[in-house]
Amino acid sequence: MPWFVIGFIAVRAAGSLGLLPGATRVALANASIFLMTAAMAAMGPHTQMAMLRKAGLRVVYAGLGAFAGMAAPSFALIHLLGIV
Repeated sequence: MPWFVIGFIAVRAAGSLGLLPGATRVALANASIFLMTAAMAAMGPHTQMAMLRKAGLRVVYAGLGAFAGMAAPSFALIHLLGIV
């Protein structure tokens, strides 16, 4: 298992157990957003548009399906658990 996954699980467990002060949780949440944005931006230049055009719309549909498959349950759980 990659080291960053172990670190992610450890930090998430510490947050769930209330071991992190509020300011630290806010800082980690902001860092998470920044790092995810940086990772997405880093993948962009490596995407070959010619390859996507060759693959056709099925790639787009697969991506949209994967997004919907993650977004819908996440949205439902956020509202069901009253997180927002």
